[in-house]
Amino acid sequence: MNPRVQSNHKTRIPILADRSGLRLLPHNEGAIVKDVAVGTGAESLTISKNSIVTSIDGIKINSGNFDQVTSMLSNRNVDSVTVCWIGPENQTCKELVLNSRI
Repeated sequence: MNPRVQSNHKTRIPILADRSGLRLLPHNEGAIVKDVAVGTGAESLTISKNSIVTSIDGIKINSGNFDQVTSMLSNRNVDSVTVCWIGPENQTCKELVLNSRI
C-alpha cells in the first residue's frame, strides 16, 4: 500500500493521509467530504460523509484555490485548523485537530 494512504477501517476505503482524516473532492460550494477516517479529529467533530466543507481557517474554498487551501491539512507546522461545513441540518464551524499521520 502507498505510504501516503491510510486504510479506513470503517469502510476499507483508502483515505489520503493529509492529517485531517478527511477525503475531500472539489465541489461548487467548497469541498465535498467523501470519507471520514476512524479515530481522527474529523471523526470526533462528527463531520459526516457528503457534508460540504466551505472554509478552512477562514479561507473560503473554491475551484481556484482547492489544492492550496486543503494543503493546510498536510502542513506539519500546524496542529489544528478551523473548519466550517454544511451538514444535513445546519452549518457548523469547529477546531479540527490534525493527527500525526504522515
